[in-house]
Amino acid sequence: MSMILTSAGAEPDHWKFGFLTPDDAASALRKGASALALDLGTDFDVSTLNIPFERIDLIRITVQTFVDGRAFSQAALLRMAGFDGRLRAAGHLLPDQFPALMAAGFDEIELGAEQIAQGQEIPRIAARTAKGYPFLERLRQFDC
Repeated sequence: MSMILTSAGAEPDHWKFGFLTPDDAASALRKGASALALDLGTDFDVSTLNIPFERIDLIRITVQTFVDGRAFSQAALLRMAGFDGRLRAAGHLLPDQFPALMAAGFDEIELGAEQIAQGQEIPRIAARTAKGYPFLERLRQFDC
């Protein structure tokens, strides 16, 4: 089971509806889906997302390697475009990246079983993540 880190701390992952690609999500919406979560890779161009944001409950951006910084840009672009739902980072992430991910617009970070098994100190990481960094707030003052 995955653990989710938020600014409030760590908790088990309660999302039970699965994740869809944008194409599968569009089809699910046409069939009347009520809960919708997207799974995007860092290679996905978020400007091409053609699903109304109000229909999306959760977007998970999965990072394949910790040196791939595109997730930070994707989060910022989604927030600037008006997405105000839950935004989750997952994949190969380093604990030192967690506060910056939160500052870039992510609400939560998914820790997989492998990360938990490696002995990452979840309470310490959660406390550091909750502090965050104020640089996104400083960027927002410029309305970019």
